[in-house]
Amino acid sequence: MDSDNSTTGEFQTKSLVGYIFCTILVSVIAAGKSSAVENKVTLVKDGKANATIVIAADPSPAADLASIEVQYFVEQMTGAKLPIADDSKGTNGNKI
Repeated sequence: MDSDNSTTGEFQTKSLVGYIFCTILVSVIAAGKSSAVENKVTLVKDGKANATIVIAADPSPAADLASIEVQYFVEQMTGAKLPIADDSKGTNGNKI
């Protein structure tokens, strides 16, 4: 029974970390707007992914987990699953 509680605790911790990361990501995107030119980044449009999560070709475990967490939470919020690609591959559309 302790292992079930441990697993639940780990999931809750990972979920909290993902939520915090997504909150910070959205804040950074919103704060990054230039006062002279408005920059908009559309992650999802009409229920379809309009952006790619870009990570290093050989990401650290933390970066890999963060990309998966962002993908998960964006999908939970919008229903669209953003693709994850490494920076050595060409991608179309917005990149986060």
